[in-house]
Amino acid sequence: MLCLGFTNPDNSDIELIKGGKDMDLTIHNLQDYIDLVLHSTFQETVNMQLAAFKKGFNTVLPIEALRKFCLESDELVTLICGSEGNNSQWTDADFLKTVILPDRGFKQQSEEYQFFIRMLTELESQKERADFLRFVTGSNRLPHGGFGALDPQMTVSPNTGKEEDTLPTVNTCLHYIKIPKYSSYEMLKNKFKQAIEEGGHYFAFD
Repeated sequence: MLCLGFTNPDNSDIELIKGGKDMDLTIHNLQDYIDLVLHSTFQETVNMQLAAFKKGFNTVLPIEALRKFCLESDELVTLICGSEGNNSQWTDADFLKTVILPDRGFKQQSEEYQFFIRMLTELESQKERADFLRFVTGSNRLPHGGFGALDPQMTVSPNTGKEEDTLPTVNTCLHYIKIPKYSSYEMLKNKFKQAIEEGGHYFAFD
């Protein structure tokens, strides 16, 4: 029969469709039966439970009183998934120098550090920025609050190796970037592009 395999407390059948208790289940309507069972199990019965919960909750605390605490959808996504970072954070070199730390011999005046900051300010598309973040942090979004909210902070340090065959490397857990000494800005930019495109999904232990 095209009805659920259980009954109400009053022993009445629960029909999937009107008149279903009088319809034989055959190979021709089997798929309809499966679809109806899934719909009833995962939607209608859940709706009944939610309605009962809502009714009980509403007797304790009116739901309308909670609306002032509701977040806009964009705010909720930001809190759960992080933010893409506003454009001013990406294009302001002075700001980036306050939230990205030079380390182990690098200073803010170091050429490679300056090259790196310049590269970030020239990432214009959202895809480029997301790819960079995924390469460095493992996530394509910044936490709520942007670069300054990264914990630990993003850090740049030197890496030894011949510039022509050494790519930048990262520790995504520590947000730590190691940059070889490159002879020009264009070389650094190209090496980062290659590392992001070819090594963005590669993981290894040092």
